[in-house]
Formats: sequence, structure tokens, C-alpha cells
Amino acid sequence: MGRRWRFAEPGTTGVYSTRQVLDEGALLAIVAHDTDGDWQFLHEESDDAPEARDEDDLVLVHLQEIDDRFPEVAELADLPRGWYAWREEQGQAWVREPQPAEWSSG
Repeated sequence: MGRRWRFAEPGTTGVYSTRQVLDEGALLAIVAHDTDGDWQFLHEESDDAPEARDEDDLVLVHLQEIDDRFPEVAELADLPRGWYAWREEQGQAWVREPQPAEWSSG
């Protein structure tokens, strides 16, 4: 029936996103797999954006909900811990990079 589950974590795993992505239709532009194993599914933050990301915007949801709503994230299921992927437009290929050192919670 559906697609094969590609993430190592179960669908019930809690992951972070933002209300802008989930409720307001902002582009899912950044996917981060943190060194501690957490996943983040975020919109792009830019200086000219009317509203930047803020911790008040964070929403905790199941990984299954993200996968259901954004099937393209399945191609990032093998993203190593400590890496992130980004894109500028819907349908664009993801660019994968190690997370900058300042992202570490040290």
C-alpha cells in the first residue's frame, strides 16, 4: 500500500518542526540530524523574512507525520548524525553538509 519506511527510528519518534512549516505552508528547507540523534525539520531563516525562527515556533510531532506530509524527506533517512541538508525550492535536490561547529550543544 504505502512506501517502505526508510528511517532507522520508529514513526512514533518525536521530532522538531515549526508552525511555519506545519501550519503556514513555509518551505521545508532544512533537515538536521543532530549529534544527539534529534531530528529537526525547519523553514529557512533569513534576514529579510518577516518572521525568523523562534523557539516559540517549535512544534514536537511524530516522525511519521513529517514523512506522511513531506514524502521527500525519506531520501534523507540515512543522513548521518551531526549533518544537515538544505534546499532553496520545493523539488530541488537536497544539499548535505556537516553541521557547523557552532550548532553543537557542546
